[in-house]
Amino acid sequence: ASAEALVRRAGFYREAAGLPGISAAERIASARKDLEAADALKPQAPRVLYSLGAEWMMHGELDRAAAELEVLDGLPKETIEEHFFDVQEWTVLRFLFASELATRRGNAAEGVALADAVLAEMREKRFRAQILGPAIPLYVAGGKAVEARRCLDEYEGLLRAEAGAGESPQRLAWLRAIVAAAEQKPYVVIDTLVPAVS
Repeated sequence: ASAEALVRRAGFYREAAGLPGISAAERIASARKDLEAADALKPQAPRVLYSLGAEWMMHGELDRAAAELEVLDGLPKETIEEHFFDVQEWTVLRFLFASELATRRGNAAEGVALADAVLAEMREKRFRAQILGPAIPLYVAGGKAVEARRCLDEYEGLLRAEAGAGESPQRLAWLRAIVAAAEQKPYVVIDTLVPAVS
């Protein structure tokens, strides 16, 4: 089987609760076995490496995920360009991967640095819309309330322009609430969350 097929199957095993004739422990063991096999094939396709790293993260294997990120960062520019019609799409994916890894490691300063870098680089609105939402909790965790507010305001403006595409009302309410909490506005937090859960 190809590395891509193995990673896909690993994800299926991880998510497919209630499969007849297989326990949860056996599912996870099968998933990890497929991930090990995929790693052994040393894939070079960026999307496969991204998926492989994401699966390792879901298993709590943060060092393994970081190793996949290192491989990704070492790929030649030509390889990235070959697999992505627009290289900015790769920039977004790389940010999402690295920031999730930083969050799981509890490294707030790294999360802020990642958000700063990608927002400084990314100017096209459709790509900024994909990174602003994830950037907000990074800034909140890093104690950067002003930056979090700036991202939220820009993000809501982009969502309004696109008629709310790509974001659930519940998550948007959560983003508003964590920014209000970072700004030390507890009543705004309550006013934001009550309609979302009622």
